[in-house]
Amino acid sequence: MIAEEATSTVMGTVIEKLIDVDFMVGTQVFRLHKREVVAAAIREAMEAKFGYGKSGYHGESEVWFRAWSEALEELSAFQDESGIDCPTCGSGPAYCDCTVDCRCGSRHPRCAWRQFCRCTLRC
Repeated sequence: MIAEEATSTVMGTVIEKLIDVDFMVGTQVFRLHKREVVAAAIREAMEAKFGYGKSGYHGESEVWFRAWSEALEELSAFQDESGIDCPTCGSGPAYCDCTVDCRCGSRHPRCAWRQFCRCTLRC
């Protein structure tokens, strides 16, 4: 009897959350941003440790580069699943190499998780 009541309460809560569109959209956006932040943070850490554009599948930087590649794969899978495309080239933003003119006067990749994205204003 108690187990049935608990199961019913839990199922009601789960169904309520699934029907709550704002909650589901918020959860998906959080998951997207989490993957973006991880990929961008690994890229910034690699640049701080090994220098700008100096990491790859060799030596000490290999572990960092693999972690960054895995973060990009996760981000790409999520973007593909959610139908997110680059507004310029139409490809998945995780691997998009499109560049933008920045307020700081330089040109850099559109997305902060891409290598060589180096904006002094953090646009």
